[in-house]
Amino acid sequence: MAKMNELNQGIALDIEKSFGRLKFLRMKEDKRKEDEEGELVSTQSRYVVQSERQLSEEVISIDISVEKKAFHFGDTVQLINPRIEYYSFRQGRRTDNYLKIVADDIVKVNHSKLEETKKKVSVENKV
Repeated sequence: MAKMNELNQGIALDIEKSFGRLKFLRMKEDKRKEDEEGELVSTQSRYVVQSERQLSEEVISIDISVEKKAFHFGDTVQLINPRIEYYSFRQGRRTDNYLKIVADDIVKVNHSKLEETKKKVSVENKV
């Protein structure tokens, strides 16, 4: 069973520096768990996005109470209040660590707003 690591309290995520632009790839099956009656219930919606800086796929988990969004393949998306949860799995003498990206919501980015943000960032970097 996974155990949430105590380091979770100090991890801050700068989404732009860490991942760059995020592009929507696909939906993944909801995260589920058994309730008191043994029924499987969905707890989180999962979105798979591609990170421009990491050049990898990242799975973003969002609480099931948030309405699911429909995106097209390749849509640029933005995470609302992203954070990292750090888990550890103990397997005999070995421990595996896993980072899970969780957000309050995911929204499609308006391209004109994206260009304004890029210009603002480049101007701030020149100063």
